[in-house]
Amino acid sequence: MKDFVFDCLSSHVHAVGLLLGLAGLGVLLGCGRPTIAPNHEISLHIADTKPGFGFQRMVLWVNDEPVYVEPEKLLDTDEFAEISVMTDVDGSAFIQVVAKKSVGDRLFEATDKNRGKLIAILVNGVALQAVPINSPFYREFRIMGDFDLEDGQAGVSLLTGYPPD
Repeated sequence: MKDFVFDCLSSHVHAVGLLLGLAGLGVLLGCGRPTIAPNHEISLHIADTKPGFGFQRMVLWVNDEPVYVEPEKLLDTDEFAEISVMTDVDGSAFIQVVAKKSVGDRLFEATDKNRGKLIAILVNGVALQAVPINSPFYREFRIMGDFDLEDGQAGVSLLTGYPPD
């Protein structure tokens, strides 16, 4: 098991597990193609570990645990501005996710209102992972953890639908 952190501006959201089965993110900066491949869908949803009215039961890909996902998308494919892998000054890799400016207020409000619940990451309708919301975030967050640049590139590839560069 690896311990991963969503670094949401100044907030930290822990996720225990193999986040997204991280293995291969193509660095998308300056590559001249859209962030998400055609016919590839990524979405973020509010979720919980307990059933709730209108929530859909799904099983997480990373660990086969049940999660209850709100059908309304918190963030949809066309609302991502950038997904890339980067390295910190100490050489550790992280995945940088940036949403479009137009959704920042909505993300902040939803994550503020749903502290203690989860954010589920769905790719093509499959719930990959769900992580706790410890504090709100606006439009940028990092997926951090015990993985190297190659693993980070694999994760971006999984998220975007593009093979690693």
